[in-house]
Amino acid sequence: IKCQPKYMNDVLIVLEMFSQLHSSKLLFSLNRGFGPSTSNKQLNRGSFCHLKNFSAFTKTTDCHFFNNILSYSISLPSLKLYSGVKKSACLRAAKQDMDNIGLTDISQPYEKEDKNVVYPTDQHSLSSWFELIKLSSQKARKVRGGNFVQIATITADGKPRCRTVVFRGWVKGLNGKEAMKMITDARSEKAEQVAACPACEMVWWFPKSNEQFRIEGDLQLVGEQGEDGDLSLAQERKQQWGNLSDSAREQFYWNQPGVNFSGEPSPPNGGRDEDGSVLQVPETFLLMLLWPKRVRYLKLGDNYAQEDTLNEDQLTWNSVRVNP
Repeated sequence: IKCQPKYMNDVLIVLEMFSQLHSSKLLFSLNRGFGPSTSNKQLNRGSFCHLKNFSAFTKTTDCHFFNNILSYSISLPSLKLYSGVKKSACLRAAKQDMDNIGLTDISQPYEKEDKNVVYPTDQHSLSSWFELIKLSSQKARKVRGGNFVQIATITADGKPRCRTVVFRGWVKGLNGKEAMKMITDARSEKAEQVAACPACEMVWWFPKSNEQFRIEGDLQLVGEQGEDGDLSLAQERKQQWGNLSDSAREQFYWNQPGVNFSGEPSPPNGGRDEDGSVLQVPETFLLMLLWPKRVRYLKLGDNYAQEDTLNEDQLTWNSVRVNP
């Protein structure tokens, strides 16, 4: 790609997009002229950057001067842009390439711990999804947004509704099963849908490890009295309320969600009283628990997939490897 320096930011956007779409290594050569205020001592002339992705390239100072021209050489034949290129042309070219990608193209390149790894086919040798997701979720805690999941419910007329929620850990019920913990507003459409039909499916994508979990099960909403006499869940709800950030607590004092705008809300600051103590849990705050029944696991890059089904009588999981 060749363009004037003023278009550099536009070019960087496209290179960033393509570096995420292609798992092949990218070879960049940068030529750019700098003003007299730039210190030549900070730059290495005639150097090259050999990278797995472009994010590292943006942090390097490797470059050299060549008559005020910004020049890139990139090993992507599908991208052919020349002098004077504009953002609109860049994005059109990128979109055409994105429209033609497959599922495996969205996976990020990563180094396997063992490049010769062989996954077992015997169901007794497989790791359960529970072990896999606990390991992946622990690693994802280091990534901002790593605990965001998508969860779909069903309306009374059978239509799906999907939204992003925050996964907040695990909770064990009286029966010994473990549920995935989230929260919701009792006034939301989600709460109404769950009350009518608890069936749902969650999707959790881990971009760093290229793993996807599709978790099918039933949702349970826990209010002040708990449910089915399980007072431990009511206590879990109270504890979760205290663990929320101040801004998160304020949301449960906002105006009725999903109706016409009625002005800016005036919630108690931080969900606290005048002395700074956390207010009692409001009726609008519900603990939302997903009790998994069936899980489909996919690891892109390795083309590995398995399906886990809960044996509800024995509270055990049966794992079977399946075609991805």
